[in-house]
Amino acid sequence: ANEAAEAARQEEERLAAEAAAAKRAEQVTAAQAEHDSVQYGDKLGRIWVEGTNVDCALYWGDSESQFGRGAGCRAEGDCVLPGENGTVFIGGHTGTYFSDLGSTQLGAIIHLETDWGDFTYKVTDMQVIQETDVDKVRWGAEEPSCILYTCYPFGILTHTPQRYAVYADPVSADEYGVVPAETTEHIATIPFVGLFRYVYRGIPGLTVIGTFCN
Repeated sequence: ANEAAEAARQEEERLAAEAAAAKRAEQVTAAQAEHDSVQYGDKLGRIWVEGTNVDCALYWGDSESQFGRGAGCRAEGDCVLPGENGTVFIGGHTGTYFSDLGSTQLGAIIHLETDWGDFTYKVTDMQVIQETDVDKVRWGAEEPSCILYTCYPFGILTHTPQRYAVYADPVSADEYGVVPAETTEHIATIPFVGLFRYVYRGIPGLTVIGTFCN
């Protein structure tokens, strides 16, 4: 009886894994198709972070025009749309739409809702970095992840060389957008250096993170 139950459990896990892989493949295909038609400045959908007041429109592009209306995704070739493989890099002003980003907790879920799919990411780390620390933001990565950032100290309205970065990895949600409880339990802090085992393709030395963030 125990062997039969174990075999049934393994088969259930196998089918669940296959379903998750198929869903992921569909999401990547849909996002790649969208990437061919999306224009800089287009509204992509909505971003909200559980346990915070971060909840606003999400745009393609990270200029002042997008930051004045909500959050903006970096649109250069080293970053991607929600759902694609690579880094979804999203910024917002600390004085407005991302004013409560500092309330984000480890294990919190970031929701990116778009016309081609809804995507969820679990927060794994938060760090204060410098605007020139482009080696710490996964630009050019091939693994799917999401990074949110804003200027630091929080609430500052003048230029600052510091950025507050929230790192998150994709997790699966059900058809209602709910992430199973077992995946949202508090997780141990991952050493910061361990988070960056990503493909880094080199960024010009003068590149800064969030030119329009201040």
